[in-house]
Amino acid sequence: KAQPPYQPEDGFCCVISMYDGVVLYTTPSLTSVLGFPKDMWLGRSFIDFVHPKDRET
Repeated sequence: KAQPPYQPEDGFCCVISMYDGVVLYTTPSLTSVLGFPKDMWLGRSFIDFVHPKDRET
C-alpha cells in the first residue's frame, strides 16, 4: 500500500531534486516565513538562494 507524501506539521519544507538541484515543492509556510512567493522557488536551482560566500565548498 502506497503511503501519502510526507506533510510536515510544524515548520517548513522544501523538496529539491537530487538530480539537478531544482526546487520541486515548497510548503506554504516556507514562502510566508522567508517572504518569497511560491512561483519564485519552483523550477529554480536551490543554489540561487544560497549566499555567494556560502557556495564555495
